Amino acid sequence: MKPLRDDSLNLLSDGHFFKSQDKVIEINTDADYAIVVTKNEHIDLAALLTLPLENESPQQHYSGKSLTLALWNENTDKLLQVSALEAEVFRVRFNQPT
Repeated sequence: MKPLRDDSLNLLSDGHFFKSQDKVIEINTDADYAIVVTKNEHIDLAALLTLPLENESPQQHYSGKSLTLALWNENTDKLLQVSALEAEVFRVRFNQPT
């Protein structure tokens, strides 16, 4: 599992900068979350956070796309059925801060 996790984290941190927001989000460590990278602004998710790609990002693979964080639900399951070219979907669970 660790190599899969590391590959996913590298994908999202490989010089892809998303515009930051000054926002506090309450995270439930017992819940699953979806991190979705897509250009479709009308995905059926109750977004906790949506960040567009920064224009000055060194990597432009996600140009025109945004990163969305949402609680995992049946609509997220439906996103798994679309092409990876349309949406990249990651199911994550956050640990308690130490």
